Amino acid sequence: MRGGRAFYFFGALGAVLYGYDTGVIGGAMLFISDDWQVGSFAEGLITSCILVGAMIGALFGGPIADRIGRRGVVFVCSVIFFLGALASAVATDVATLVAARTVLGLAVGGASVIVPLYLAEMAPTHIRGAIATMNQALIILGVGLASLVTFLARDGGAWRLAFGLGAVPAVVLLVGIAFMPETPRWLVKRGRDDEARAVLSITRPAAIVDAELAEIRDVESASVRSSGPAVLWSTPWIRAILLVGVGLAVAQQLTGINTIVYYTPKILESLGATETFALFFGVINTVPNLVAVLIAARIVDRVGRTPLLTYGSVGTALGMFALGLPQLLGASPTVTNAGAVAGLVIFTVTFSLTWGPVLWVMLSEIFPLNVRGAAMGIATIANWVFNFAVSLSLPVLIAAWGTGAVFTMYGLFGVLVLGFVVKWVPETKSRSLEQIELDFRR
Repeated sequence: MRGGRAFYFFGALGAVLYGYDTGVIGGAMLFISDDWQVGSFAEGLITSCILVGAMIGALFGGPIADRIGRRGVVFVCSVIFFLGALASAVATDVATLVAARTVLGLAVGGASVIVPLYLAEMAPTHIRGAIATMNQALIILGVGLASLVTFLARDGGAWRLAFGLGAVPAVVLLVGIAFMPETPRWLVKRGRDDEARAVLSITRPAAIVDAELAEIRDVESASVRSSGPAVLWSTPWIRAILLVGVGLAVAQQLTGINTIVYYTPKILESLGATETFALFFGVINTVPNLVAVLIAARIVDRVGRTPLLTYGSVGTALGMFALGLPQLLGASPTVTNAGAVAGLVIFTVTFSLTWGPVLWVMLSEIFPLNVRGAAMGIATIANWVFNFAVSLSLPVLIAAWGTGAVFTMYGLFGVLVLGFVVKWVPETKSRSLEQIELDFRR
């Protein structure tokens, strides 16, 4: 199993880059705004442009992974991560920074599809949820590292260094690709059964290898032979699952997570916090978030996916109400600031325990093998589209309505998300990917 752990580590390393390159902008914007005197729209554009690239990366990452393999997409993403980080570090104005981070977004989008897909297809059924939560754990680690770098660089305003350091884990990922095999399910799909057996032999007990390989073959032989958008929409049971997947992806964004990821330093500073505290909060808040996602890894295969999403919808809504209602109702500065800090902690810890890891666990499980990459790509695009809308609109909405009204609105969205989970989301724990597919066919 030691080799299996190496597969999981390097397979999930793209999530560190995803977290770092999306999270670094929150602290960096404090310095960029001073250096370049950017307005609220330009601030939103710099923050959200990476998401445009991410949409494109997610759109093509899934189908390309189905065609050339999961490992090939990881290689392409690692190269783009490296070049995009360096280009962002040497940007000379708003236009060049937007261009660099848009290109960087191609890798972020590709990684958001391929990391959970790779982990789910490599992991044994009984720990699949736990392994898939590595994606969220390393995203949080990446965001925490970005917060730490911008905090340490605060005196010199070294936002260029913060961007450039994103190239370091990209190099580690490039090296790590040498240790990553293709997933057994993709190999079976391509008729390379002997290679699939070799991979299964590393990550499974010898006694179950042949049985699992036979199960993968049976489902593959029963699958619709064609793939892509036509099959996704023309096959009723696949279409139904795709709509659930897209709904989950959109629901995660409607909790308001990326209002927190991208704008926490700005939010705290607007409430009167010092720049040093606003940056340091992102560093210290990483600890409870990592603890929460590690707890999720321990319980997701026992408690199940839908209970965690249900509790998570309630907790994230409460966090948003704590952020928004005191300001909306005109509470004293002491109450408002206490509510903001409490709301941020409640929201981020709850999200890290529930919606953060569980979304990607479920998206990597519910789609059938022959369209898994394409379907995950579509669901991930939906996630990035709403991510983009949230991040671009937040500075404008806060300027127009005020912070209290905006965060209260996201609390109400959380109530709607709760209703969606209760009514439409199926449970997938304790079943192999092949069993899940067969159950959905019925």
